[in-house]
Amino acid sequence: MRKHRILAGILAVALVLSLGGVNISAATGSPMTDAAEVPVPEGYCEQDYLKMYAFLEIADADGVKNGTKLNKNYDPMDPTTWGTTNENYDPEDPMTWGAGQNITWDEVTTGEGEDEVTVRYLWIFNAPDTFSFCSSLKRVIFLGDVTSIGEDAFSHTALESIHLPDSLTSLGNGVFSFCYDESKPDSGLKEIVLPYGINKISSELFQGCKNLRSVTLLGDVTVIEAFAFENTALQSIDFPDSLVRIGDSAFRGTELTEIFIPRDCAEIGQYAFRETPVTAFQVAQENQVFMAGEDGVLFSKDGKGLVLYPYGRESKTYAVPAIEKKAFYANPNLEEVTFPESLRDIGDQAFYRLPQLKRLTLPEGLEDITGTEVFAGCKTLRELKLPLTLKDISGDGVFYSIGITEMTLPGGMQDITGRDIFRCCESLTEVTFPSKMKKISGDCLFLGCTSLVEVVLPEKLEAISGSLIFASSGLEAVQFPASLKELGDATFEECTKLKEVHLPKDLQILGSSNFR
Repeated sequence: MRKHRILAGILAVALVLSLGGVNISAATGSPMTDAAEVPVPEGYCEQDYLKMYAFLEIADADGVKNGTKLNKNYDPMDPTTWGTTNENYDPEDPMTWGAGQNITWDEVTTGEGEDEVTVRYLWIFNAPDTFSFCSSLKRVIFLGDVTSIGEDAFSHTALESIHLPDSLTSLGNGVFSFCYDESKPDSGLKEIVLPYGINKISSELFQGCKNLRSVTLLGDVTVIEAFAFENTALQSIDFPDSLVRIGDSAFRGTELTEIFIPRDCAEIGQYAFRETPVTAFQVAQENQVFMAGEDGVLFSKDGKGLVLYPYGRESKTYAVPAIEKKAFYANPNLEEVTFPESLRDIGDQAFYRLPQLKRLTLPEGLEDITGTEVFAGCKTLRELKLPLTLKDISGDGVFYSIGITEMTLPGGMQDITGRDIFRCCESLTEVTFPSKMKKISGDCLFLGCTSLVEVVLPEKLEAISGSLIFASSGLEAVQFPASLKELGDATFEECTKLKEVHLPKDLQILGSSNFR
């Protein structure tokens, strides 16, 4: 063995950090003046070994060394006791590099025969929560070639400056999340450059960094995971052509005003750009999945499906050619939407909870509304006109809890097969069914419509097979047609104002709990 002199303050980072629930100490200022003779075992890179040794030998105020905090069997003279061991550790799988595999050495062999030499280099010093909640940590300097940083490593710190090494290839979930001090409005991380080796932006990576305005992606990033930049001050970002997927809520609550969808992007998660001032989308011409309309609205490549309406647009009206799921989800400004007669399908939650929507006329030619909760929660929607061509409403909760007071279903309707269609429409007082409708199959259609006092059932109605159709409503009376043969379960359950009913003579099936 050879001996080398080192300074115990070689890791010049001023902080106390946290690892797996224990406090880890680090040097707090200039190098210490007392030096120690340190034996370096054969086969280890001297520089890497000495750096790691110096860190592990630092003791806290109680005299407990970092090495002991990482491994109770720590022996400064035995590097096999440095850190702990993860039985599932796989050096090829970063997902196994978490707590337990704190220190990893990479063996590199050079030469042949008698000249063959194997040297161990420090490859990974990695652990979740390494510096999290170090509220005074503002600056980090990497002295070596770090390749991986574990999840939440710098979460909830006051970090303002960090230069990531070019060797970095992996960032865990939430590494820089909530780098912001609520008591200091201008605090925290404001800009960062991610090196060429980073090809995935992990979930929650910068979530809650309220002053983060600039992020530079140097590498061929393919995925931006969910919540990666949620609630940051990000004002612009250049996506590489390699980007394939943007996760749920990835940029929710940011300050982005324009988005350029790159060549390879094929998936945009729900709420990805919600609560942002985005007013327009742009799309690379080579993109095979999306295109942008002249007004900046995002469409499917064939132009037939509206994928996403910019959340920041202040227009009160919009003429819709076709609608994908969640296209207008919770848009705060729209009061009225105009549909083309070519419309044949509306996606799930396309107009969910629009707080200002007041009028709605669906176009002729539409035969079924198959989407789920398409207009649910639009409590200001007072005027609703359905097309004469409508035959069914098969999607669940299509008009759940909207603000209409009266509803006349069009004469061409043959059935209502969906569930919860008008459930909890608390202002609805009257419903008229088409005279030729013979069956009503959906469950809970008017459940909880507490103001509903009058229902005009079809003259030729033969079966109400759905359950709980008028349950917990305000019905005071109901007149059944002579043609009725079946009344499903709990149809009028908890209709406390219903005083008298006359069941038709040809009724054959009376379901359970009908008038309970």
